[in-house]
Amino acid sequence: LSKGLNKALDNFDLIIIDPPSLTNSDDDKEKARKIYINLIGAAIKNLNQNGTLILCSCSNRIHSNDFERIGRETLRENHLKFTKLLKLNPEIDHPVVANFPEGDYFKVHIYNDIYSL
Repeated sequence: LSKGLNKALDNFDLIIIDPPSLTNSDDDKEKARKIYINLIGAAIKNLNQNGTLILCSCSNRIHSNDFERIGRETLRENHLKFTKLLKLNPEIDHPVVANFPEGDYFKVHIYNDIYSL
């Protein structure tokens, strides 16, 4: 997957990663984590200095803190830093109801001004 992605892309100031849900069960969490790491790794090779990376996830078994950890660790392991992380709140078409925590599944994390160490 990442080899084909690298061949298809030039360098960009903004890259959005928004795969379909990667988890059908708790057993899929590690596989999903690896897919996110591979997608991020492939994308950042094509991100310009001081670019922005938008990571989206609709995998309900990957919680926001876990998703943030995946993004931060992948950037750090690739010797990259960012100046600001913005987490968007759910939109009205993805309501989060207190008695239905499973509804809090859509995550959008924006890593601004990514730069090499």
